Amino acid sequence: MFISVVNMVLSTLTIKMINWIGYDTQSETMTKITNGIFVAQFFNTGLIYLLVYANFGETMPKLGRIFRGPYYDYTSEWYSTVGGGLIIYT
Repeated sequence: MFISVVNMVLSTLTIKMINWIGYDTQSETMTKITNGIFVAQFFNTGLIYLLVYANFGETMPKLGRIFRGPYYDYTSEWYSTVGGGLIIYT
């Protein structure tokens, strides 16, 4: 639910910022809004959700201090938790 709320906030902020910039044509404005929302939601939904559950302790020790998720690799538990969540939130 948190990811969905953040996506709504990101969408609203993106629209307001691009309208504040003020492009010459409506089609250019809509293109920038669409691309901006896509990039923001892609990083918020896809990459952050994957990184939260990742554990980099074995492969990259410095990142392992930050990312201490329960899954070292793709397992059946990973697919049921993370994979299912990605399908629901996207």
